[in-house]
Amino acid sequence: MRLSSVVLAASLGLVLAHGNHGQHVPKILGGRKFLAALQARRSTAPNPQGPVRRQDMPVKRGEHLKTRQVGGVDGRCGPGIGSCASGYCCSPEGWCGKGIDYCSAPDCQLNYGSGCDANQKPSGADTSGVPRPKLGSVPYGGAGIYDCVNAGDIAVTFDDGPYIYTNDLLDKLKVRRERGI
Repeated sequence: MRLSSVVLAASLGLVLAHGNHGQHVPKILGGRKFLAALQARRSTAPNPQGPVRRQDMPVKRGEHLKTRQVGGVDGRCGPGIGSCASGYCCSPEGWCGKGIDYCSAPDCQLNYGSGCDANQKPSGADTSGVPRPKLGSVPYGGAGIYDCVNAGDIAVTFDDGPYIYTNDLLDKLKVRRERGI
């Protein structure tokens, strides 16, 4: 008894969904646009010359698709497959190409594409020969990262040294009477 009441209540919604234009198609099937597309399809006149066959279609010679991926095996790259051609990047999915989808760090596979943005040297003088002696007793890398002792404290570090925003940040901390070291 209860199931029949639920079915009756659900079917009332379908009855009310019918359009007022004499069609017996509920609006839930797409409404006015759906019906207009069906009517347009029915009213399209057939081609008086008959159907167009493949051999009747004009052929454009000399147009070729551009190669989308280069290098590797059939444009593929990565472990066990190979590297991309010079200047191309190996995407995380293992395809050679150019652009942000292929070349952006950290996903570009550095070992299989020379075009990855992380492989590009920045402009300016080479600083790889500048000595960087270890200072203090704090270990370098992940072992030297700690939580603050007091809850709510924030530690700001300048791992790469001062930059154009360093003085501005220190001035803002000074105005708020916060310590910046």
